[in-house]
Amino acid sequence: ATLMGFPYTYQFSGAENTKWRQIGNAVCPHMSSGLAKSVRISMKDSPIPDSKISFTSLKGDTSFIENLNTFSEKKFDKPPKKNYTARFRRHPFKEGNMTVALTNFNPSKSTDPKRKSVEWHSSIFMGSGKDFIIKPIPKKGFKRIAKLIEIHHKEQGKVFIAAFDRKFKAFIGNSDKFQEAYVSTTHDSYEPGRLVQEVSEFILNHEPKEKYMSIPHFLPEKELVPTRQVLAMYAINRLIS
Repeated sequence: ATLMGFPYTYQFSGAENTKWRQIGNAVCPHMSSGLAKSVRISMKDSPIPDSKISFTSLKGDTSFIENLNTFSEKKFDKPPKKNYTARFRRHPFKEGNMTVALTNFNPSKSTDPKRKSVEWHSSIFMGSGKDFIIKPIPKKGFKRIAKLIEIHHKEQGKVFIAAFDRKFKAFIGNSDKFQEAYVSTTHDSYEPGRLVQEVSEFILNHEPKEKYMSIPHFLPEKELVPTRQVLAMYAINRLIS
């Protein structure tokens, strides 16, 4: 709040979570002041001098307000727990007006809020608004994608496929461990968010020189697809197949 421009002594009221929400929803005071001055000028009124602007102090008993003005380190020894069926969705890249996401629900169907189990999916999300498309990649779809990569990028494509399979050998086909790692408070190597981040870094370090691919038989909706997105299609689908 101080970085936003609120006086260091300004008191937000309510519980700690309420204060976080107030600060998160607040507009920087200096920006509000600048906007107000512009409005007054446009209305032919003179701006109010800064010397005449003051914050009104809270009156009455303020003992019920939790004082957060402390430099003591806050302890986060009780992290929030996720429900076992908590939803997950993450993508390595957002490029070419599309993403390739790993999810623990079928994004093409409505999810039962009372579901008792999860199933992992890889899907392509394209466009926006009325042109938004969700295209699921079937299990074992990585085999077809691998052929497209090898045909288009030749030796570089083969090197990527082999290197990825070696790097992520321990995780391929073990998606049943992803959900437990996701909802756990421990730093598990099977945590899907961390895996997607590792996939992103791996692709960036092993991406072929040619940056776009034409795959009309697999993705007719797009004339050219960023190579890294095709690599992400292979990688995400490979992990869960």
